[in-house]
Amino acid sequence: MGLAASSINGYLYNLKNNQYLNLEKTYWSQGINEALSVGNGQYICTGPMSPGYYRYMFVTMFNKNLFDDYGVEYPYDYVRNGKWTLDYQNTIAAQCYADLNGDSLRDAGDRYGFYTLTGTNTSLNDGFWASCNLRTTQKSEDNFYEYNIDVDNFVTSIEKILSLFISGGVYTEPVGKLNDGDVYKKFTESEAAMINMRLYNVETPLFRNMNDSYGILPMPKRDENQTEYYTLCQDQFIVYAVPITVSDDDFQTMGAFLEAFASESYKTVTPAYYEVALTTKFVTDDDSVEMLDLVSNSVYIDPAVCYSVFTITVTGTLREMLAKSNNAIASTLEKQNVVMVKKIDTLNSSFSELQK
Repeated sequence: MGLAASSINGYLYNLKNNQYLNLEKTYWSQGINEALSVGNGQYICTGPMSPGYYRYMFVTMFNKNLFDDYGVEYPYDYVRNGKWTLDYQNTIAAQCYADLNGDSLRDAGDRYGFYTLTGTNTSLNDGFWASCNLRTTQKSEDNFYEYNIDVDNFVTSIEKILSLFISGGVYTEPVGKLNDGDVYKKFTESEAAMINMRLYNVETPLFRNMNDSYGILPMPKRDENQTEYYTLCQDQFIVYAVPITVSDDDFQTMGAFLEAFASESYKTVTPAYYEVALTTKFVTDDDSVEMLDLVSNSVYIDPAVCYSVFTITVTGTLREMLAKSNNAIASTLEKQNVVMVKKIDTLNSSFSELQK
């Protein structure tokens, strides 16, 4: 989200100073508000007026027919009970393996409980950053950023993800020979019982022409000690801001427009896409609709994704760790600690100056 960097340079109005905007309303993304409100200001907003906000959410898909064939219970109640975790996904993935090509080798021609790719050029695993609550920052009492990483959580989460990837019921391969589309094809052709993906893929012919039935779940938590599910929304949706070049009067007018736009979109876009197209045309069971509600209400955006002044590349760091199957995250974070603290101090100072 390059627009976030513009706010540091004073190119955007502080939306908190607009008398017509009420960003606490449900038609604004509270996940974006949490990430991008800083001090007494917020310079960027979004919500249902950007359909991409829904479409780019990461979810876990599962094949109901394969679960039925292997006698695996649909995980909906596990989600509700807080037990939908990486360990549990690992357990059920192991139950769904089959040597389809009969060569007695675990290779790409077999059926797997979970199928994914690794490498810096695939986004399939980016959602783990949010789903495992891997945060680089917290907020101080006065709503400024603090670099406060729970290293143990990072280490444990990556260990659990790597444990999933090397288990007998899971197939992973470095991106290159295969791409993300091949993973979706494996799923829709009943050669993978579970995959991760961005939600918009259910609109594609692959899924629309799929013979088997599928269900939708949030991506699993790190473990049961993690109290909430979190959803990554990839940064390809539209955000809104008002440039500082407009007059104060026009700023207020634009705020009134944005408020009306967001409110009406919540009444029209949300029902048209989410409640009609998505939850009746592409999703056919009430349980998955309930899961989608949970997913859309738990979006978390790490500020490290949004500001170019951060030296740590959030999803890039995770991709590298998983590609190398080497949990070196503790040393990686330690190397960046001093630099990151200075960068965030500079970021906070910039916003403090803007808000004087």
